[in-house]
Amino acid sequence: MWILRLLSIGLLACWLASHVAADPTDDEKLKKQILKGYNNKIRPVKSESTVTQVTVFLNIAHVERV
Repeated sequence: MWILRLLSIGLLACWLASHVAADPTDDEKLKKQILKGYNNKIRPVKSESTVTQVTVFLNIAHVERV
C-alpha cells in the first residue's frame, strides 16, 4: 500500500514538472484526487525507530531554451 502511495507521489511530481504551463486548477484537482485519504503521519514500518530510505531520481526530458 505504501509503495503505491510513494509511486503515485513520484508520478504526480513528474507529471507536474512536465506540465508547468498547465492550468493550475487542473493541477490542484489532480493532486487532491491522488492524495485523497493520504495521512503523512503514518509510516510503513513495524517500529517507529526504523529508518526509511527513499531514493529519488530526476530526469530532464526536454529543454526549451538554455
